[in-house]
Amino acid sequence: MPVSAIALKVGEVAGLGLLAVPFLGSAEAASMPEVTQDRLAPVAMAANTAAAASLSVHSSACFTARRIGVAVRDAAGNKLDFPGSGRNVRICPDGVTVTTAARALPAGVYTAFGTWQDADRRWHDLPVQTLDVRASGTAAPAPSPTAAAPSPSPTASATPAPSTPTAAPTTAAPSFTASPSASSSPTSTAGAPT
Repeated sequence: MPVSAIALKVGEVAGLGLLAVPFLGSAEAASMPEVTQDRLAPVAMAANTAAAASLSVHSSACFTARRIGVAVRDAAGNKLDFPGSGRNVRICPDGVTVTTAARALPAGVYTAFGTWQDADRRWHDLPVQTLDVRASGTAAPAPSPTAAAPSPSPTASATPAPSTPTAAPTTAAPSFTASPSASSSPTSTAGAPT
């Protein structure tokens, strides 16, 4: 006779009216959806300048997380989390992105990770990554200059680059984009700054 049936019979005999309670062991753990972190940004910030964090995740099955946000720890392990975690966020296999409120951090190297809370108020941490907060005036990691503005022609020009530096063109470039040097600027006959 199964153990739960024995407990029920004993309860009936004693007149206690016990109810059978299912065992929530490995079956409960197996039913918990697997959450995968797809993207966590930023990976670098300017010191003492407020910035928001963005966390993209997807899960093995749809469910609602009580809370989801971005945690930050300094070298001593102090909690410096981004404020404004998402509440009652539906996470599905096609994914979701949560953006926090902004916060500023002093210069230093931190660890950052996505974290979410299940219906039972248990927290689940996602993979840890480094958050590099640099003092102002210190160059942050940037894409290579070849990723700057596209040239009008895919072939190299035989025209030599000017020997004296010229003022950099003023363009609406996204932040953290390296501007090409005068010697690596594409040569164009139409619309090129002089």
